[in-house]
Formats: sequence, C-alpha cells, structure tokens
Amino acid sequence: AKGVVENADVVVKNLDEAVGVANKEQKALTNAELVQKVANKAEKAVGGKGPVAGIKKHQYATKLIDKYQSMFGNRGLETNFPFTNPPQKGILDIKDNTENIIYDYKFGKARMSTQQRNKYQNAFPNHEIIIVKPNANE
Repeated sequence: AKGVVENADVVVKNLDEAVGVANKEQKALTNAELVQKVANKAEKAVGGKGPVAGIKKHQYATKLIDKYQSMFGNRGLETNFPFTNPPQKGILDIKDNTENIIYDYKFGKARMSTQQRNKYQNAFPNHEIIIVKPNANE
C-alpha cells in the first residue's frame, strides 16, 4: 500500500469520471454519496485488514475528499476536524458544515463505541452522526 495515499491525485480524476459528476446526464452527487464513494474507493485502493490498513484507508479518504474539493469546489466538508469540548477532545473524520453531519469512517470490523458517539453528540449536539462503511457492491 506504499504510495497509495500519494497517488490520490490520479484517483480523484478517475473517481470523477467513474461516478459521473461531470456527466451532465447524471445528477451531481450529494455530500453523503461522495463520502460513501470515497470510502468504497479507499477500501479497494488500499485493501488489507487491521488497524494499520484502517489508518491508511482513512488517510487515503481524507486526501481524496480534500483533492476533490480543491478541484470541483468546496462542499463544506472539513476532514480531520479537531475539536475540544473540555475535558474531551478529538478529531472528526469529516464534518459536513452544509448539512450539520459528522461522517465517521469505519473500515473492516471497526465499530463506533458508545463513548465515542457520546463524545461527538456532546460536542456537536445539532449534528447527525453517520457511520460510513465501504460498500463491497460498488
């Protein structure tokens, strides 16, 4: 998987073509659809299992979202969003400022703990929390 994150620039162009964002016959993706497509792409591109693979998939997804927004315009998606809500602090995978949604990637067998969910809900009470797992069918 070495070099996978660095190759995200090339993948973004392919992602755009693959999902039809530039195709006028198809509707533009919603932020939720984009985040899901990126999870699917990260899973396929990085592969592997376990915590190290999960970290690399998160890195890949972050770079892809950031690159996508730099190429096609800001959609209000902030990646690796740091927050402090004393005494707790953390980093969100994606904070969607247009829809007030927190997207949390979970690759492999990873699950969101009650503690993590509560931490996010306490820090962002007006945000919906959506778990994003790759879809093997796409």
